[in-house]
Parts: sequence; structure tokens; C-alpha cells
Amino acid sequence: MHEESHRIITERVTKYLISMGVPVALPNNFVEILVRENIDLDREPESLVKRYYSTRRKTYREFERKIPHHSDRIEEVSERLPSEVRRFFLSYDKREDLLERLEKIRREVVANKALSERGAVELGRVLHYIQDRCVPAPSKGEIHDEIEDKAKRYHGLLNYPTIYNLRPTSRRELREVIYGQPVARTPREAVIIGASYSFAVLYGVLGALKPPDSLIEKLVKLRQWLSGRRLKLYLGLALTAFISTIAILIDALRVAHDLYILYLIWLSWILLMALTPGLFITVYKTENTENYLRMLHLITRKALRDYAVFLTVTFLVTLFISPLFAMLFFFSNFLLIYIPCSFKEIDEILEEYDWYAWDFPLSELLKDEFQRTLDELERMAKEAVKEQELFLRGKRVQTEWPLAWRERFIDNTVLQNLLGTGRQER
Repeated sequence: MHEESHRIITERVTKYLISMGVPVALPNNFVEILVRENIDLDREPESLVKRYYSTRRKTYREFERKIPHHSDRIEEVSERLPSEVRRFFLSYDKREDLLERLEKIRREVVANKALSERGAVELGRVLHYIQDRCVPAPSKGEIHDEIEDKAKRYHGLLNYPTIYNLRPTSRRELREVIYGQPVARTPREAVIIGASYSFAVLYGVLGALKPPDSLIEKLVKLRQWLSGRRLKLYLGLALTAFISTIAILIDALRVAHDLYILYLIWLSWILLMALTPGLFITVYKTENTENYLRMLHLITRKALRDYAVFLTVTFLVTLFISPLFAMLFFFSNFLLIYIPCSFKEIDEILEEYDWYAWDFPLSELLKDEFQRTLDELERMAKEAVKEQELFLRGKRVQTEWPLAWRERFIDNTVLQNLLGTGRQER
């Protein structure tokens, strides 16, 4: 897009968002920063830099390619480049790059309840790429120039509120927005798409900090699910993992000499792996929701990503030193990772855990869930009384509320505890 279109779209979109109300503090010159950085990106384009060590020249070399504005990948990469450098440039995906930038900005917003000037600078650059992505690349020929030249005729469309209806509220929805952004076929579409998706990015990053009720309800279900017998089993597995780790280290020290020093350094990381579930047990009763989710992420997603290969290699090595404890160590750690992952909605919870501010106690979540349960019971009881009155009047009414009762409450721990307390009092 031309400079005029970038400026007008960015100004209108930002002012419309501010008029709606933003739950975070913004820099005093927020609009000016966004517009300035958006426009300057055409004058001072960003580049990808790859540092490469040349064995032939015995020195480091830097290779640079400009980040494309209208396409998601670097299309032209010389075959004369070293294979490592060539793979680096060919693997670049601007959609992932934009998402990483937006996630970094969002983490800052959630942590500080405010957007810094540095974050606003980065956000202005992201908006430039979003607006350029809706225009066909220059390699497409005359259609690129036609759309950019005639887009200014349709700036009046920015006054219609319906353009700003795309409002992602989660990381998953924002990802779908970035990956689903279409390319315009006409100047009119370019203005609409550029404004709509620019607003979506701003709304997703600067929008509501409190998680939606649906996500809170899933977290409450997870906490109730990972309790009772499952929690006792989890504690037993954590102790087994810890004891087997100590036993392996003792056996290794008994056998080790100078040859095993590196191996012992490697093996000492097992202790950290074994202590992780124990740390989760200690924070299970905490009232800090954020700490609970952070530790849950550590023992599931981070463990699978960072420790899977380490766990397998360690098992194979220690199998020759202490077979029994190696088996106990491997399977106990495997189950410690697998048990929380078996909860069917944990992926959605952990994907969004750092996208919101969980600055409220867990007891408040449980209290809200208990209140929702009582409200649902009261509603169903009123429906039952109403249906009974209709039946007594000779009007038979077929209803599905008993089925809804079973689906909603048969596995509800809060309700079971409530009923159990009532029986004890009677």
C-alpha cells in the first residue's frame, strides 16, 4: 500500500479501538508512534540476517535478505549461497514471525497492564505487514500497482463500523486470523481487508486481559479432575521418580571414575526432572492461579518439548548401570507427564495460559463454579415444578431436562460433595 493508505487505515483503526475502551495503559503518543513506524518501514525495511562461519575463509560472514512485505516467504534465494544459509532463508515464514512478535507484545501487556513505547513501535511494524499482505505481490504484475494506486478512492469505507467486527479474543483465534488473511482482488477489498485485519490484530493484543468464562470453567474441571485418587497416584509417582534418581546417581558414583565425569554431569539433570512434579504437588494447594498454570505447563508441554529426548537417552545409558532403577525412573517420569496430558481439554488451557492475566485466587474460581451449579439446580427445579403443574392440568409436556441433569452433573465433584454433606447432616 502507499503511504497515504497506511497512514489513514492505521489512524482510523487505532482511534476506533481507543473509543471502545482499552483495558491497558497506552503511551501518550500511541497513535503517532503506530503511524510513524508503519510508514517508516517502507523507507527503512527490515532484513533477515544469518551469521555463518566459513571453514574455507576461517571467518564469520553475514548474509542478509529483506523481509518481503506482500508475500509470506522469501521467494528468490540464490543457489550459490551455502546450504545452511539457503535453508535459513527458505524456511522463513512471515506468518509465524508476526505471531511471535504479537505474542511477545501480549506477554508484556499482560505482565504490566500497559504497553510500552517499544511495544508500540513493534506493533506499528506488524500493522504495516498486515496491511501489505492484503495486496498482491509486485511479481503479480499490473494488478499490484492498480490496487495500490486506486485504494485511496475507498478510504471513505473506513467510517463503517461493520469493518471492525473481526475481534479475536485468544491466541488460537488470532492465529486463525493471521493464517486466514485473504489477498484482495480489487482496491475496495484491499481497504476493507487491510482495516479489518489491522483492527483484529490490535483488538487481539490489547483486548480483554481476563480469561473467558469457558476457559475458567475448563480450568476448574481440570483442578477437580486432578485431585483425590489421581493426585495421590501423582504424588506416589513423583516420590518414585525422585528415589530412583538418587539411587541411579549413587550407583553411578560407585562405578564412575574419570571416564564418567561427563556422564555424571549429564545425569545430574535427572534430579531437576524428578523434582519438577514434586514442585507441582507443592503449588497444587496454592491460591495463585498463575503459578498453578505455569507449573502445569512445565510438567507437560515443556517436559515433552525439552526432556523427551533427554529422558530416552538417559534411560538407555542408565539401563546398563542400574536396570531396575532405570526402569522405575523412566516409567514414573513418563506417567508424570502423561497423566495431566490425558485430560482432554488441557491443550486448550495451556495454549492460552499466558495470554491472559490470572491474577485472582483459585478459590474464587471454585466458588464461582459452585454458584453456577446452584443456579443451574434452581433453574431445573423451577422447570420441574412448572412441568408438574402442566401435567396436573392435563397437559403432558415432553422434556429432556433429566438427560441434561445427567450430562451436566453426574461427574460434578462439587455437587457430589454437596449431596454427601447433606446426607451426613440428616
